[in-house]
Amino acid sequence: MQRGSLVAATAAARAVLPTLISQSWCIQWPAQQQHRAYSSQSRQCEQQTVTGSVQASLGEDGLSVTDLPPYIILLRHGESAGLENLQELLQIPNHRVPLSAQGVQQSFAAGQQVHQLLHDAHDHHQQQQQQHNGHDASSSSRSSKVFMYTSPFLRCIQTAQHVVRALKDEQLVGFQEEVQLREQDWGNFQAPGQQTRNYEERLKYGRFFFRFPEGESAADVYDRMTMFQDHFVRDIAYKRFAGGTSVMMVTHGLALRLFLMRWLHWTVDEFLQVHNPPTAAPVVLVRECPQLPNPGNPGICVPAEAIKACYRLSHNSLAVLRGVTEGMGSGKGISSKQQLLDWRPYQVQVPPPPKMDPAVEAKVHELMNIGYGVETPA
Repeated sequence: MQRGSLVAATAAARAVLPTLISQSWCIQWPAQQQHRAYSSQSRQCEQQTVTGSVQASLGEDGLSVTDLPPYIILLRHGESAGLENLQELLQIPNHRVPLSAQGVQQSFAAGQQVHQLLHDAHDHHQQQQQQHNGHDASSSSRSSKVFMYTSPFLRCIQTAQHVVRALKDEQLVGFQEEVQLREQDWGNFQAPGQQTRNYEERLKYGRFFFRFPEGESAADVYDRMTMFQDHFVRDIAYKRFAGGTSVMMVTHGLALRLFLMRWLHWTVDEFLQVHNPPTAAPVVLVRECPQLPNPGNPGICVPAEAIKACYRLSHNSLAVLRGVTEGMGSGKGISSKQQLLDWRPYQVQVPPPPKMDPAVEAKVHELMNIGYGVETPA
């Protein structure tokens, strides 16, 4: 091919490519369940989902209640292995800390709980389908399945591996490493005593807004949780998890609480009163759409912008997350006017932490003093 012909062909291909990408993303993606494509075309499709009508963005059928995941399961990783000496603490990065033997057992037990949750989701999905269709739903329903996201930190990946040991092979339909679910960055390796000084300064400045030197503040983690949820909600809107597939996220204590803060629209003060859940204790957002007419009807269409409002924390999760009120668990409560009138920022009383065994407490303080602390409420 001559040079002139090659240049012309290249120009023509470049002119057609954006259209092909747009068509592939907006039309073919829901059926093929492709991974996200970070391009200008994908961003345009995301804007269409948010600003356009459900019918225009999602097709004639719209988004029904049963297209939403029955459960969104948030899991803090299992107990981490204790590092034995200062040399290890200064050489092993945070993201490479593994699970302890106890953490392995905790993770498998969490998998058994998830297995039961998926059975419950399956039964509920079948009941809804039967009520809507007037006959039993197909036994091939995907409603006992789960899609898993995990932080790239070793202890989270190991937790996910031990969780799926308790599941049947066909129950896990896919998994994805999600960097935005990672732990708060505390500033790389720290000199002995530096982390203690950081904690002291954080208490003076404010636990939500204090940024660790060369690291992140809780507000920074909140921002990346916002970005993750933008993509996650869009994936739900495009029916990536349709047919009753639940979603599970293996992450860290602080990241988990900030995910809930963003999803349920907590204030900073409300966030500060919530403690980390125990390691490997599932926290579950349950699909519930009481604000929709006839919410038990699977054929009811859900606007894409109302997806988050269709979830509440389960009763067990309210017990696991100390400091969360029932109103905080659903994102609904007293009127907006009364909320604003009652708002007293920066005066929240943080509940005292539970009493610890003296030996455990001494070990915790030792770790914090040499620069590598356990997770504590941010």
